Amino acid sequence: MKRWWMLAAIVLTLAMAGTVLAQGDTSIAYGETVEGEVTDSQFEVPFVFTGSEGDVIHARMVVDDSGEFYEPSLILLDADNSVVASYDGWYEATLLAALPADGEYTLLASRVGGRTGTDTGNFTLTLDLLSGIRVGEPVEGEMTNQDVVLYAVPADAPFTLEFERVSGDFAPELTINIMGEFGEFEVIGTAYGQTVRKLTLEVEPDPERAVDFYVIQLAQSQWDWNFDLASAQYRLTFTQ
Repeated sequence: MKRWWMLAAIVLTLAMAGTVLAQGDTSIAYGETVEGEVTDSQFEVPFVFTGSEGDVIHARMVVDDSGEFYEPSLILLDADNSVVASYDGWYEATLLAALPADGEYTLLASRVGGRTGTDTGNFTLTLDLLSGIRVGEPVEGEMTNQDVVLYAVPADAPFTLEFERVSGDFAPELTINIMGEFGEFEVIGTAYGQTVRKLTLEVEPDPERAVDFYVIQLAQSQWDWNFDLASAQYRLTFTQ
């Protein structure tokens, strides 16, 4: 697999357009949201997509509020049906993975326990491709306090991350995360301040907790009590 030299980013919004109702062996493409149902007779719902080596994908499965579906599970298979990654969750499951080769992949939307599980219900599944920028070349973006912006950076060497809030009345919180056991983000570092305009973080991978990549997140802080719409323009630079 090619060495990661790309920094990946995606903006997640609350609105999901173009939702497709699907069941059985169904295709899904980057940027699409589909709906399905996990039942006792079909406890794994497959969604097929085509990807390229080095693609960083972000899949998010969210169950309905019927009260019968608590523990969703996402499984990523390659063309040989070998498991690339899998994550279980509570009400939602998030999977973030770098594809090892060009080809066809399958996302299995399921429940914890699979055949022996008991959860049933409807769900939505969103698949996104994180766009990339070259190391050392600043990326500029714009976001509001209703957005969540994600970046994935390789964890194979120490790196420096520089964040600058260029303009705007919104100060996002920056967190560095690893994927937890159940697909949740586990924060290992954070930086936030209403008056902060520019900051530089130097990160060295922890040999005791080896991971493929870190997830950089920009979002509204839980300590930001502004409920009005606010925006910010920012610049982010990643170097190794």
